[in-house]
Parts: sequence; structure tokens; C-alpha cells
Amino acid sequence: MVGLDSGTPPVLFVVGTAGAGKSSLVTAFQRWSRFQEIDTIAVNLDPGAERLHYDAEFDVRDIISLSEVMNEYDLGPNGAQILAADLLAAQADDVAANLHSMTGELMIIDTPGQVELFAFREASSHMVEVLGRDQAAIIYFRICFTNAPL
Repeated sequence: MVGLDSGTPPVLFVVGTAGAGKSSLVTAFQRWSRFQEIDTIAVNLDPGAERLHYDAEFDVRDIISLSEVMNEYDLGPNGAQILAADLLAAQADDVAANLHSMTGELMIIDTPGQVELFAFREASSHMVEVLGRDQAAIIYFRICFTNAPL
């Protein structure tokens, strides 16, 4: 698989509500891609994730801790997620340089469970623009669609 820009793989952003199964989808996709011998870069952009069942080549928790944001700015978990998204967007170019230095045929990005962060916030639009480099797709994942597709 080759992206439009030969140096940048296509980027899939997995977006959905909390508990929808985004991380499970990324886990299953990573396992499937290994079986298919597709070199996939898995990315965690959820600073509030307590554990991951996939091997993240980049984990936002290495640079932004949700609990530290909560403590430092005296915020609850939702406010901290919003601020963490803004803090991450401020580092978007550095994150993109890190991610695009990795080799892979495809990149899949696990996002926070607050879907409104990607639907209504400029910070997330900026991340999609900078990380996706015109080769991004957003997958809106809702578990109910797996039982009753449209």
C-alpha cells in the first residue's frame, strides 16, 4: 500500500464515544495487519488511557499525563482532556515529525473517548491536518453499527 505522498503513509483516525470500542478496533486492526504482513504504525492519542492492548509506536502519555494536567490546572477529567488536546495541538509539528520519521505502510490513530474533541475543537482539526498531511481518513466508530449497520 502506498500513500499519495510516497514518504507519508495514509493515516486512519479512529473516533467515537467513550466505550465504543476504538481501542479494541485498533488492537484488532494491528493484529490483522501483522497477519497480512502490512507494516502498520499504531498511535495512542488518549492521555487518559489506563492501558493499551496494542503496541503503540507513539503514546501521547509519554509527553502528556492526564492526571498531571488535572492536578496542575485543578481540572476534572473532561476539562483535562480538553486542555490536553490543546497542549498536544501546540506540539503537533513535533509529534508529526516523530510519527513521520517512522516507517510503515499505514498509520492508525486511537483517539480519546470524548468525540466532541474531534467534532468541535480546533485543536483536533489541527492535529488531523498536521498528522494526516492530506492523506487522512476519520473512522467514526459506534459499536451499535456492528450489530445493526445502516
